[in-house]
Amino acid sequence: MPIGCFNSLLSLLRISSSYKDVRKVNMGSFFRMLAVNNADLFAIYVLEVMVTYLTNDWNLSLTRATAIINIFVGARDMLLVGMVFIVDTFLGYHHVFLISAILNCLGMILLSLSSAPILSKEISDTQKGLYYTALPLLAIGYAGHAASYQRSLESQIDREITYEDLWKNIYTGLKIMAVIICDYRLIIKSYKFIGGVATYLLSHVGGFAIQFVKSWALRFGIATIFVTVATLLYLTGIASYRKGTPRGSPLTTFFRVVVASCSKNSYTLSPDANQLYHENVLPSIPHTDRLRCLDRAAIIVPNSTLEEQKLNRWKLCSVTEVEEAKVFFFMLPLWINFAMCGVVTSIGGTYFMEQGNQMNPYLGKLKLPLFTLVVFHKLGETLFSFICGMVRDKVRENRRKYVAPIGMAVAMLCSILCCITAAAVERRRLDVVKRYELVEKTKDKSTIPMTMFWLIPQYVFLSALNGISSYCSTRFFNDQAPESVSNYLVDITLGVTGAGIMGSVVTVYAVGKVSEIGGNPSWFQDTINKSRLDNYYWSLASLSSINLVLYALLALKFLYRNSTKSEMEPPEEGTVTEDTKCLDCFN
Repeated sequence: MPIGCFNSLLSLLRISSSYKDVRKVNMGSFFRMLAVNNADLFAIYVLEVMVTYLTNDWNLSLTRATAIINIFVGARDMLLVGMVFIVDTFLGYHHVFLISAILNCLGMILLSLSSAPILSKEISDTQKGLYYTALPLLAIGYAGHAASYQRSLESQIDREITYEDLWKNIYTGLKIMAVIICDYRLIIKSYKFIGGVATYLLSHVGGFAIQFVKSWALRFGIATIFVTVATLLYLTGIASYRKGTPRGSPLTTFFRVVVASCSKNSYTLSPDANQLYHENVLPSIPHTDRLRCLDRAAIIVPNSTLEEQKLNRWKLCSVTEVEEAKVFFFMLPLWINFAMCGVVTSIGGTYFMEQGNQMNPYLGKLKLPLFTLVVFHKLGETLFSFICGMVRDKVRENRRKYVAPIGMAVAMLCSILCCITAAAVERRRLDVVKRYELVEKTKDKSTIPMTMFWLIPQYVFLSALNGISSYCSTRFFNDQAPESVSNYLVDITLGVTGAGIMGSVVTVYAVGKVSEIGGNPSWFQDTINKSRLDNYYWSLASLSSINLVLYALLALKFLYRNSTKSEMEPPEEGTVTEDTKCLDCFN
């Protein structure tokens, strides 16, 4: 599993590694939240291969089915930024987590009803309406969950345990867990702890086991029961949870700076930065000469006192706030590169799944579900992220600032290799389809005599793309951006990647139209066997190559600084990174 999916277990180890301090943890609230997280994770596993449900059961065309999935996944990632903003500005993490849990429950109920044969044996308009209503609810719910879960969970712990403390005591924690399991008296006393471990294992083992269930109505139904029970369990302790208050968002500061600078467009900007408004706060950011147009937000106008101007925060901003806003503008070109990475990422959960769905699922005499490829992909992400961390630790400290940008270039190179490999494998698959005359075969007789494990190489490169880019982007923003905004930049990067996943729908449409020039048939037909996905993959490889060149030009122009943060310093509470998000199937 990716690093993020171990977050719940690591939280359990935080408690077990200091078992004598268990009473300092709001245990009931803690494990009810774990139950909700694991139930939502189980549901996400069910949804991972949902594109095959749309093509097999709904008989939708290839492009329409993949468009629905990519819009859903892309919107889910894009909404993350908005939900983090709502958490920090309006509602706080507890209320957002509560709302997201209810929305996920309602979404899964509607999703189950949309596939229930009791309504209709054939897919009716009512069932389609239920399905299309469920997807937005789930997208908002999962985004809210990812934005609020970590801080909600940590708020139930009185004593803060750092990552360094965790790893130093993990061996002790494992021994204590062994004692708990072997001593029946401690099992009785620690039933909530054991329950947390059980729900964690059930969500992951069950998420794989449920893939052997052929009926999608049964799959959705089991996941709905799991999510509903966990949500009701969470609601039973609604009065016991510790609630946080909104702490303010860097995005608000960004918009304040833009508004204030525009409102003072008629004022002349002095070349002396000391005449700007410098607020006495720590940490402060020194003034820079880049994007000086934004410095107008810190101009102290002469027709009113400083105290009067400070009362209107949308008219006057400090130099530190202006410098924080500048960072967002500097990162805009880089985010464009991540959008293209999102386009490549989108093919992993759609077209790759459809390819595997038509291929031989047997490994010897053992028939494996299509979800096996997803497991391999997620394990690969974890491995590549881990390797990046090891490589960075081996580099001299004064050179580590270059590891993250070089790593992102390597990730983009892997996106090119992923598309090239996928094109070669698809070309071979289409040759087998033609050789055995399977182009026009019905879905129940169209299994291609070519193992689905031919897709492993392209999944390796896709795992490298996601794993390396996730680690290096997080490290890059932590190193190069002020601490007050670095965590938000990571969230925005995930949102931009989601925009790329959603934008892949436009890419498919544009490439399809270009392929029809000269009266040629479109590369995208009703079924995957009639389509020419190999040509589409080559197109993505070309676009990714251009993306890599543009990134290299931007990276060479960037001024890098040495990180001042501790290597073992954990991310700020509430940050949604690959190490902290527990809904780890976001990508």
